[in-house]
Amino acid sequence: MADISIKDKIPSIGAKMLNREFLVFLFLLTMTIVFWGVIVANEQYEGDLKIPVELVGKPKDVILLDESVDTLVVNLRESRLDFIKYKMNPPTSLVIQFSKYKQGDEVVVSNVELLKLVRQKLHRDTKINSIKRDALSFKFNHGQHKRLPVRFKGDIKTRDKYEIEIYPEFVDVYAQENLLKQLKSVNTIEQSFDVKDTVRAKLKLDLPKGSSSNPSDVSVTIVPVVYVEKSMEIPVECINEPANKKLRLFPSRVKVTFMVEMNYLNSLEEQAFRIVADYNKVADRSQQKCKFELLQSPPIVKNVKLAIDETDYLIEER
Repeated sequence: MADISIKDKIPSIGAKMLNREFLVFLFLLTMTIVFWGVIVANEQYEGDLKIPVELVGKPKDVILLDESVDTLVVNLRESRLDFIKYKMNPPTSLVIQFSKYKQGDEVVVSNVELLKLVRQKLHRDTKINSIKRDALSFKFNHGQHKRLPVRFKGDIKTRDKYEIEIYPEFVDVYAQENLLKQLKSVNTIEQSFDVKDTVRAKLKLDLPKGSSSNPSDVSVTIVPVVYVEKSMEIPVECINEPANKKLRLFPSRVKVTFMVEMNYLNSLEEQAFRIVADYNKVADRSQQKCKFELLQSPPIVKNVKLAIDETDYLIEER
């Protein structure tokens, strides 16, 4: 029985030794990971950090003339761990006092002063490699502006004609007086549209540097022109008749079919078309029929067709 108990104990002793070796391995692996993590966390890292910018103390009558800088990008050198902390808990806004940095018609913060302000937002040991601006500048005026029409700028692809609506049609542009004098209109940013149905878009305005507008964008609606079929009976005009001759046509009116823009469907008049019969072409009476010729049709129609292009005629003495 003693032999049996020893044999039974051998596997359990081996299992304990195996468990102990595994625990040692696990401990060493954990220590290695921790050690590697500490090295990586303290390793120096370079990256960009965004710091919000806020201009405060601006008088009510002051209008900023260009896009305000709302973020400053700073390139830092810091440990990975501290850089992650910056990302998770970004610095508070960089406050720019209007009255303190006002120079004429600009608010200017020099690079040296900017560096000082940024330094106050960072840890003492953080190294600033660069600030991705030479200086901060805000141009302004005291409300001088000019109301200008808005023009669409871009490419519109469509099979037919189109109508474009811009709302508002006019905007107030703020700028220095010398720039305002040069401006006659303001364009939208360049944009292309492939128009198969009505297109609606909100577009920013392409403003010259040193200016701003109210509003800063406009609504653009592009509508393909819809054509409908319409018919009218148009009188035929006889031309080149001599004083003693009269050209009579049978019939003297021609049915004309065409496609017209829907907006003008009910506004067309006979006078918009001109169909003629030339006396000189039948003066010798050798032609059995007198031919018609369409000389004029309004620009809002297309695909004009005459029901007949010739008719019977008679030349009478006056």
